[in-house]
Amino acid sequence: MAECECQNQRTLFAKKDKASCFAITRFILLSFFLGLVSCQLADNRIRGQIANTSGPNSEPPGFSCAVNIDASDPQSFGQGTEQLPFVLCGAGQLAALSDPGNSHLWDKYFQLQGDLAMTGPISPIGNSITPFSGVLDGNGHTISGINITSSGSHGIGLFGYTDGAVIKNITLQNSMIDAQGQDWAGVLIGKATQTKISNVTVESGIVTGTGSYYGGIVGDFRGELKDSTVDASSQVNGNTTVGGAVGSIYDAATCSRTSEERAIINNVQTHNDVVAVGNVAGGLVGQMNSAWGYGCLFVVTNSSASGAVSGANYIGGLVGYVHNGNISFSHATGDVNATGRAGGLIGEMDDQDAFSIDIYMTYATGNVTGGFRVGGLIGSSTNQNIYFSYATGDVVNTGTGSAGGLIGYQSGPSHRTAYCYATGSVTSTTGGQSGGLIGYLFQGHVFYSYSVSPVITSANYVGGVVGVPGSFWTIDHVFWDKQTNGVNLQCGAGACNDSYGKTTAEMKTASTFNSVDSTNWAFHADSGDDDTDFWELQAGEYPKLSAYTTNFSMYTFAGGTGSQADPFLIANPSQLNQIGPRLVFSNKYFRLTSDINMIADSAGFRPLQYFTGQLDGNNHTISNLTINSPGSSQMGFIGIGAQAYKEEPIIKNISFNGLSVTGLDYVGGVLGQGEGSMVADISLDGVAVAGNNGVGGVCGQCFSISNVTLASGNVTGANFYTGGLAGITGSINFSSYAGVVSGASITGGGVGQLNITSGPFQRLVSSKNLILGTVSGTGNVGGFVGIATRSEVQETESRASVIASLDQAGGLMGSFENGEINDCGATGSVSGTNAVGGLAGNAQSSTVSQSFAAGQVNGSGSNVGGYLGTTSGVNTYAGNFWNKEENPTLFDIGISGDVGDADQISGEMLINLKTESTYTNKGWDFLNIWIIQPGQNGDFPFLR
Repeated sequence: MAECECQNQRTLFAKKDKASCFAITRFILLSFFLGLVSCQLADNRIRGQIANTSGPNSEPPGFSCAVNIDASDPQSFGQGTEQLPFVLCGAGQLAALSDPGNSHLWDKYFQLQGDLAMTGPISPIGNSITPFSGVLDGNGHTISGINITSSGSHGIGLFGYTDGAVIKNITLQNSMIDAQGQDWAGVLIGKATQTKISNVTVESGIVTGTGSYYGGIVGDFRGELKDSTVDASSQVNGNTTVGGAVGSIYDAATCSRTSEERAIINNVQTHNDVVAVGNVAGGLVGQMNSAWGYGCLFVVTNSSASGAVSGANYIGGLVGYVHNGNISFSHATGDVNATGRAGGLIGEMDDQDAFSIDIYMTYATGNVTGGFRVGGLIGSSTNQNIYFSYATGDVVNTGTGSAGGLIGYQSGPSHRTAYCYATGSVTSTTGGQSGGLIGYLFQGHVFYSYSVSPVITSANYVGGVVGVPGSFWTIDHVFWDKQTNGVNLQCGAGACNDSYGKTTAEMKTASTFNSVDSTNWAFHADSGDDDTDFWELQAGEYPKLSAYTTNFSMYTFAGGTGSQADPFLIANPSQLNQIGPRLVFSNKYFRLTSDINMIADSAGFRPLQYFTGQLDGNNHTISNLTINSPGSSQMGFIGIGAQAYKEEPIIKNISFNGLSVTGLDYVGGVLGQGEGSMVADISLDGVAVAGNNGVGGVCGQCFSISNVTLASGNVTGANFYTGGLAGITGSINFSSYAGVVSGASITGGGVGQLNITSGPFQRLVSSKNLILGTVSGTGNVGGFVGIATRSEVQETESRASVIASLDQAGGLMGSFENGEINDCGATGSVSGTNAVGGLAGNAQSSTVSQSFAAGQVNGSGSNVGGYLGTTSGVNTYAGNFWNKEENPTLFDIGISGDVGDADQISGEMLINLKTESTYTNKGWDFLNIWIIQPGQNGDFPFLR
């Protein structure tokens, strides 16, 4: 397998080449998504593309299947490399490849040069000992007649086990996979890890057996599956955990972002029926079960299922069971039948570490029958956020649990359901709780939604919206058609607002809704602004979500269709202003074709909302944009980024000149709030951002920032989490900020709070950043970071002065815990009250190595140190220095009785701090990382 060795990151950085730095930054970030934690890639198969200069469905020059191929030898032509893959022309070659005696070929590159018609049984390619780790490019061809019966081992499919494989551009036709009593079976793969699958079609594929984890394409899966289809003549039948495309996406408790333990399903359609004898079945995926949520990323987007799904418990039209995941722009239309929990889209979904939005832009139209917690969209939902979704199928509860037109059971005090509706009937035959929208609202909040579902029930509690509410719940501006569903009470029990029950005629009149809330219940007919509003109301109809009804022809762009391959082109302010908060554009792609001056058009600009697509600035500039909404949260050029940790940034390759944004909470120049969104390759100049909580020059809250330069900034936060680049983020790389940052608690020149939300996964890295200017706040104030938790900061400098009116102030960090600081420097002065240090105010259970602090340190209270203010837990130090000459009364660490390790934290005179040998004697790297040049950075070391 060919090897690819990355270039030295620091050498490239020293060249100050923007494109190279950005490429490396992307590599660093993707390393943590893809598990590429080594600089040297053992092979190219994850990201490589097979060289095929002849084009699809064509033979290489001078090649003939009839002449060059031995029908029983899979390596008779080619070298098995990316450039010269082994060519497969006949069924005998594929059969021979499946022989374990040829397992030495299972890490090679293969390419089909013709359709293959299999004539007899074969064995799976790859097993648990030697999984297939190579590449198969079907080249647009078909393999038909695959017939595999389990020999008593798990992992049954054309490929039994894969690890790090790439399989693409292939159709599998008339396949029979009989797993018998074994687990992990799929037409293409039985069990796949770190595998990328694209452009795969399964036609008339049968997967059957009495085991578990069966799928129309893959039995058990981790990796990326996209642009694939399973047709209606295919079937999946198993005991438990079966899905139309994927049986199971599951991780153990050890899953981390630094490994490939993730799954993204994008643009996959299934039309086949799915049957489980036992629990867990879904039209697309049986289960998405992540033990630690943020550690393992499980996402379904732009996908659908139309087949019928049946089983016992946890049965869904799209996914049977979800634990920590994200589903967007997806739908299910098949009927669902179960004896327990059942939902038209999802049987049961719960979240340990909630994404900002878990279910977004989804719908289900199939009828749903179940026996416990039954819903038109979701049977049971805990700790979710469900936005812009609907269900139209009839719901029947044959048991004693809860049933709702949208959700059977909702729990979790942070659970939010907003901008949703249900229209199908709700029938309960043996008691329980029944509601037109939600059966049992145990906890959570419901906003700006409605139900017209007739409720036909013998349930104990019946409500037009909710059967019965429990504790910690809110129902706000939620309507129901009391004439249609025959229920006069909003809730079957509890103190609800019955005034929102309306007649059918009133439910079809805009003033019924916008008279109580003209913002969240605004219709096209009200404003004449087309689909800027969330809702649309046609004469004689109930409200519909505008994103599902918009005609794109009413908009004028400079070109494009909005796809990733053919983005909408934007050439002027009016075209930019068309995007705004229109939901119909929220998953589209855009590209600028020229510089855009908004000086006369800012009033018409509204931030992009719930954006999951991408805006590529194409190296152009947007200038003189002002967004002034001091009473509104999630403000920025993009207000809300709803991405779920995609590998591509939400916005890139763009400059902003003269950008002013004012908002309430989560306010950023580029992005207001996007927990899973990346911002990359951006330059900003003349930026002013102001808000309350979560305020940053680039983003209020985002997942990561890379290769961003902000010059001449002024960022002001009145409360918590203020940063020159971000209020809250997970990592910052190859970025810089120059200007003033004024906050309150948790304020940093780069970021207010740097952390990963939760889970036992590896820490993210922030590297190669520079901060200049002034940083001020109350407590937890740092030149780079206010508070850092479970983060590694390396090769980062702060030359900013730091001023804190209260406790915990440091030249680099106010406070950090369970993290690392490596090869960092702070040269600005630091002042505060208690816990004040030249590098950090407080260090807890962390490592600090080969870093220095050269500024003056002043504290009016206790625990003031030349290097660290206070420490706790077990900390490790190596090769650190601070300015003893200008801080003669201070010790290494300010906490009483702790002077640190004299060999590893050393207070030095200025002459020594400006001498290279001081540092190299402690192992510092002045060849690749550090440099001292007279007249620069006060003659102190700085990063190359």
